[in-house]
Amino acid sequence: MSGWNGPMTILAAACAAAFAMPAHAQGDGAYRSCMERSDQTNPAWAACGAALVARESASMERGWRRASLVSHGAARIALARDQRRWLSRRDRSCLELLSGYGREGEVVDFPLCRAEVIRARTMRLQRLGGARRR
Repeated sequence: MSGWNGPMTILAAACAAAFAMPAHAQGDGAYRSCMERSDQTNPAWAACGAALVARESASMERGWRRASLVSHGAARIALARDQRRWLSRRDRSCLELLSGYGREGEVVDFPLCRAEVIRARTMRLQRLGGARRR
C-alpha cells in the first residue's frame, strides 16, 4: 500500500483536521482558556461548556432585543413568532451528541455544537437589528 505509514498517517490526518477546524467551532477564547486551565475531568469540561453556551445565549438575547426594538408592526410579530420557533429548534439541536458519543460527546462536543447553533442565530439577529437602523 503506497503512502501508508500507519500511526504517522493517522496522526498527520488528525493534526490537519484540528487545524482545519474554524476557530468558532473550537469555542471562544474564554472557553479555550477554561479547557486549558481545567483539571481535564468531565465535570470541569462540562463547566467550561456550560459557560460558553451561557455567553452565547446572552449575546443572542442582546441581538434579539436589538432586532425587536427596531422592528415594528407585522415585522415585529413575525420576528417574535420566528424566535419562538427558533427556540424550539435550538432545544432540539445537537442532541445526537448526548448518546452514542460517550462522555466527550456530552461534555465537549455538545456544548460546542449548541454554542455554534446559538452563534448562527445571533449573527442573523444582528443583521436584522442593524439592517433596519437608519
